[in-house]
Parts: sequence; C-alpha cells; structure tokens
Amino acid sequence: MKLLKENEINYFFEELISKSKEVNAYPIENNEFRFILNNFIDYLKKHNKKSLEILEIGGGIGSFTFRFAFELAKKGFIVNYFVIEKCEKKIKLFKEYLKQFKNLIKKNEKNMSKLLEIRILKGDALDILNDLLKIKKNFDFVLIDANKKKYKEYFLLSLKLTKFIVIDDIFFKAKNKRTKSIEDYLKNFLNYLESIKEKSNLSLRYLKEGSGLVIVEKIK
Repeated sequence: MKLLKENEINYFFEELISKSKEVNAYPIENNEFRFILNNFIDYLKKHNKKSLEILEIGGGIGSFTFRFAFELAKKGFIVNYFVIEKCEKKIKLFKEYLKQFKNLIKKNEKNMSKLLEIRILKGDALDILNDLLKIKKNFDFVLIDANKKKYKEYFLLSLKLTKFIVIDDIFFKAKNKRTKSIEDYLKNFLNYLESIKEKSNLSLRYLKEGSGLVIVEKIK
C-alpha cells in the first residue's frame, strides 16, 4: 500500500512537470530540485525552526511548489507557502493542480494535510514584494523564477525578506537574437552578485547544469 501511495503522488508530480513544459512554465528539473532541497535542509539544521514561511516569485503552475511543500511536510515541518503569479492561464492551472494535490494528501497522508497551507498571490511581483515589506513579512526561503530582466530588483527586495534565496536560470543561454538581451542581463547580474558577496556577507553556491541556479545565503 505504501508503494502504491508513493507511485500515486510521484505520478502527479511527473504529470505536473510534463504540463509545465507544455505551457512553457519551465519547470525546475529533478537534479536542480534535489540541490535546492538538500541545501535548504542543511541550512535549517543550523536553525531551530518547526514552522516555515516560503515564498516563490513566479510560481508557474506549481511544479516546484507542490514538490517542495510535500518534501518539507514529509520531514515534519509546518509549511506556509506563498506563490506570486500574474498570468491568468497559469493561475487557473495552478488552482486545478492545487485541488488535486490537496485531495491526494488528504487521501494518502491525512496528518500531512494539517502541515500544509498554500496560497497564491495574484499580481505584479514587484508590487507584491513591496506590500510584503510594508507589513514586515519575513520568510525562511525565497525562490526567484519570474521575469528574468527584473532579477536584480526581485533580489534586492528579497534580501530584506529572507536570509535564504534561490535564483533559477542564472546561466541562461540565448537560443536566438530575441533572448540574447536576457542572457546579457543575467551575466551582468551574476557579476553584480559576485561583486557584493563579501561586503554583504553572502555565500553563493552554484549548480551549473542546464540553465543553472545560485543559492544565496546571508551568513551574518
């Protein structure tokens, strides 16, 4: 029975990743996911926390959200998860998958359902981040995976909200002239991160596979 339950939730995640690719929501692949999860768990070992506040900037249709929330809840954490998204089509799909996810959890992991709360924040990410700052909201984890040409703005605001930031697609490679400006922007942003890390007491950990990612941690 346990194997059947695991297969059921894993099938849901596989379908979600496949659908994300279909609607160009660019899911975080399994090796990237494990890198993020393992580093965050190591980070949490240094802190005595049971309840977590998570923020995802650019949630797509939830391919990272549901996997990450599930793994954290499985380890016994209480997870309060906020997702920022403005695309109506993606929000609609996100809500459909959220309903399926909740049903799966209630069916197979009744105790886990008490540990999870997932909310979608609809609108422009910069506006929402500024609103969160105004109410002095703090997070244990922030994932940046939205408009790549606004990464620096998202990052500077996120630094005021958390000590642990994941920035996806940091080694993005252009496939045509239209996306070359995105690649150039990210290269400049990466140089900026390297230039401020010592002065700002930041640790940078990179995964360079695919489009890559960087984990930024405040060490003081």
